Amino acid sequence: MFIKLINRIILLTIIFIILFIIRNEININSEQQNEENYDNSLTEIRKTWRKLDPDKNTQNNFNETQNEKLNQYI
Repeated sequence: MFIKLINRIILLTIIFIILFIIRNEININSEQQNEENYDNSLTEIRKTWRKLDPDKNTQNNFNETQNEKLNQYI
């Protein structure tokens, strides 16, 4: 009787550990997916922003604008 109880406790402990490991793996995968989705969303937002006003988002135009502002103060 006592041995059966110990065996059941051991079995339940093993099952609990396995379920805990599976749950952690699912959480890790979910976090990685969330990070990828976040990065993809940022990329799409940047692309959309550039499409909305391409003249203001070019590096050359940015430099020219900065030079004009500097020339005003000289």
